[in-house]
Amino acid sequence: MMGLDSVIGREHRLDEVARAIQTRAHQWRPAGTGAMLITCSDESEKECVDAFEQGVVSDLLPSLKFARKSAYRTATLGGRYEWGSIHFAGDHYDTQQTKKAFKVMIVKVQSHVAAAEIDGAVFYGRLTRYDRESVYCGALHALLDGHRRPAFLEQLRETFLSEGVDRVAALNDESRIPLAHRALFAAVVNARLQSRKVMLEIQDRGPASPTVFLVFPCVTLNRSGHDTEILCGVYEADRRTAHPEYSYQGLGDDPGAYELQRMGHYVQLADAGSETKRDARDHRDLIAAAAREHPAVALADNPRFAELVRRAKATGGDRLPSKQILAGLLLVLGEVAPVPVALFLFGSGLAGVYHAWRVHRVAAQGGDRDAAEQIVDDVRHSLETMSPEQADRTLEALLAFVERA
Repeated sequence: MMGLDSVIGREHRLDEVARAIQTRAHQWRPAGTGAMLITCSDESEKECVDAFEQGVVSDLLPSLKFARKSAYRTATLGGRYEWGSIHFAGDHYDTQQTKKAFKVMIVKVQSHVAAAEIDGAVFYGRLTRYDRESVYCGALHALLDGHRRPAFLEQLRETFLSEGVDRVAALNDESRIPLAHRALFAAVVNARLQSRKVMLEIQDRGPASPTVFLVFPCVTLNRSGHDTEILCGVYEADRRTAHPEYSYQGLGDDPGAYELQRMGHYVQLADAGSETKRDARDHRDLIAAAAREHPAVALADNPRFAELVRRAKATGGDRLPSKQILAGLLLVLGEVAPVPVALFLFGSGLAGVYHAWRVHRVAAQGGDRDAAEQIVDDVRHSLETMSPEQADRTLEALLAFVERA
């Protein structure tokens, strides 16, 4: 059996990648295994789906009913990860056995691109579909061509511009990336960034039972013959204890750093860090550090804020409920100082992790005031479902942050 080190970045047959994934899952010796498969809606991904079901699902997963096994699946335009879905998927595969020990949760995040060989050279992005030439992946092509609608393209764009890096511009820069490779590199970047979204949620909230998550960003190469595949890397998240461990090995998300080599009929991709296993970043911690470094919010002369603080610190009948005070504070802060408050709310876990790309724009030099206001407003609207005890703690923390010297 091939180990992942010999597979990452190298084009292989679909069944070879499936066997490598299965081998890595077996190495953990779990009490049970679950799986989630994220693909583009494109019908060309059928071959990839079948290979995963035959090479991973059929051997590792429990039977749902009538001896049938299935991965939890999402198929979206562009292979976008749907926020929240990893927790639904993980809960589905909890059994009595895994709750007593632990399970492995395999998450395969698939992007795709056409690969056409012409006169001995390989060109990516276009291939005959039925009886005419077509683009693969249509969603990624539309993104690179500058389209902003329908809404899913804006979601893809926000992901490709995450952490202040304009990967769309990099992919369209022919001085950095040859046009013949653009579609392939875009598919790799997409798989990497969608996988990072999965990891953000895994890091943000613990599973209902002990779980080791294995997240595999992959790219299908749709060919006129049998499809092939590139395993771009692997995230590992060990959430079996109160001290989780997170790591990543594989290609990065900078398309300008990719190096492509031809190896016979197949290709190999690498960048400067692709062979090194490294700790996965915690984006909450990054933003929390940015909030601490931000200048203190000057609100001493704001009469609305002063009155809310007085009511928050009052005793007896003059004190408003924490939720009501919080709603008022967030309304004022969203108008007066949205940037530092948005950083604080995200860094302290109060704003949803789905704001991750937005909050990095807020943290950038100059900040993004509109994005900050959206985050503060979202938290304000979430107060309805907050428990009184959580509201008390949140109010105390927020007052400490804005009143710090």
